[in-house]
Amino acid sequence: MRRRSSGRRLVAVVVLVSPTVVATARRNAVIEALQDERPGSHNFNFEPLGDLGAVIPNFVTADECATLRELLGRDLDTRCAPATTWCFDPARMTVDASTGAATPASAIPDWLPRDTLCADAAVIRRAFANASEETHDVTGGLPTPSISLVSSRDEHDVLRNIERRIAETFVFLPGHHGLMQQLLYYPPTSTYPPHADCREDRDGASLAAGGTSVDERAFTTLAYCTDAGESSTRDDDGATAFPALGVRVAPRVGQLAVWQNLDDDTGACDARSTHEATVLSSKPRVVLQRWYERGPTLPPPNRHSVTSTRCGLDEAGRIESCRTYCATEKAARAAEAMHRALETWQRYQAVVVDDDDDHPLKHAVAGHLAEARAAQPRLALALVLSAHLGYDRGALVADSDVSRRLERCREVVAWLEAFLADTPTGAVADEASVMLEDLAGSVPGCVAARHEEDLSGGSQTNSEEPPHRRRSSSNEEL
Repeated sequence: MRRRSSGRRLVAVVVLVSPTVVATARRNAVIEALQDERPGSHNFNFEPLGDLGAVIPNFVTADECATLRELLGRDLDTRCAPATTWCFDPARMTVDASTGAATPASAIPDWLPRDTLCADAAVIRRAFANASEETHDVTGGLPTPSISLVSSRDEHDVLRNIERRIAETFVFLPGHHGLMQQLLYYPPTSTYPPHADCREDRDGASLAAGGTSVDERAFTTLAYCTDAGESSTRDDDGATAFPALGVRVAPRVGQLAVWQNLDDDTGACDARSTHEATVLSSKPRVVLQRWYERGPTLPPPNRHSVTSTRCGLDEAGRIESCRTYCATEKAARAAEAMHRALETWQRYQAVVVDDDDDHPLKHAVAGHLAEARAAQPRLALALVLSAHLGYDRGALVADSDVSRRLERCREVVAWLEAFLADTPTGAVADEASVMLEDLAGSVPGCVAARHEEDLSGGSQTNSEEPPHRRRSSSNEEL
């Protein structure tokens, strides 16, 4: 039987702010999953997070948290030092439908250029030094940025283990529905203002993302790897507060909070998911955060290969909070190689009508993808693009050199299978499966021989199907 936690545990995990808040009767997909007795599911105590989610103590082990803190510490004062140029996100943006031009629709401070919304940190500090507190509504000058170390899901074993445990517990949160994982560091006394992870102002979010489409962020997972300590008080415990739900999630090492951000009926951003990071005065706070989509997603290259600092502005143009985004050295190298690969591929498509294996631009793309795989061997986007680039059935079948033909075919198969092992469902996965089956029927000895080699080498057990034949049942709709 699944253990049910008693109400007495509520004080230790979730502190009620107001006893008058009454949850409405609605489906809580997170708790339904925790109560599921299906084979292979984990057995966790939990407490409800209103009717949007749940809080699970000891979901992440103390050793895993120690490893995450160590990973963050390696880059905290080097790669993650605040950038020299800070950019700002206005509270609201207006987009011209005919031109696509975006302009701020809320107040912008005088010292911030409206065309770039970016300024040198020294200029910003001087502006704060010369301005009154009444103008900027701040005490002590420019806010100290929190830090987000952004990582791909395939970079560290500890992240993959946590991802796997989440997927096994919540069938609607498989790893390939997740976006980049973020290790967040909050300096002592820092906060993060009330916000929802889902997108209400999609135009402003698109501008912040460089004009690209934005994600839904249907679910959020937040794993705590520091706690407040015994000396903290209610006002400085560093809790994650949900004002509309009337709850505060106090940080405890190993604790996981999971909640949904979208309304079940409309699919729109649920305002009740608004939350904030309250002050933790005694020491820094470290959490592992991840957003999940409602279906399979293939994240683009990491946007934070170059460290950047961004700040949010309220309606009056005052700075609410700032965050520095950075990436590990391997993630940065892979992202930069992927950006070069995509840019070169666009140039190749612009000048070549018929596919040309010998064209120097195509060779350059292959080289950039190889650099990305060398930095992060399991990077899903690099694997599937490498397979697409190398997949040419006509050339493979026509190659009279049997040894070379099989070597090239098996290389493509290896990329496809590695991709499908981590991304088993979705349109891209279906296309990859078709390519794999096509190679199996077109190039004798390619796929079958590779499977035999894997089996003899112990990389795949006899009880398993080949990776491209396995399908996850974890792509259920909300």
